[in-house]
Amino acid sequence: MIWLQVTEKNVRIMNIVPITNTTLYPELYNYILNDFVSNVIEPVCTEHSLNFLLSDASVSLEQSIDEVSLKLLKTFSSNANKTTGHSHPSDLDRW
Repeated sequence: MIWLQVTEKNVRIMNIVPITNTTLYPELYNYILNDFVSNVIEPVCTEHSLNFLLSDASVSLEQSIDEVSLKLLKTFSSNANKTTGHSHPSDLDRW
């Protein structure tokens, strides 16, 4: 299953999720992505005179969210109880 985010100006492939297998190795993920681009994205873009951009394989958190959200997430993460496998009651309050 390919998850897309569609806006007025862009279509973004957000993720590729296996339907039957529990694991999707990077090689298979990239194969599915490249196949989708070749068989769907490129023909549609050619037909409608559109451009597309295939981003880097890895996108950092800094590239994905705004500065304020990034700072809040980093603050929450640094204050979260990481010593146990369970959440601490104060963690919810910090959100």
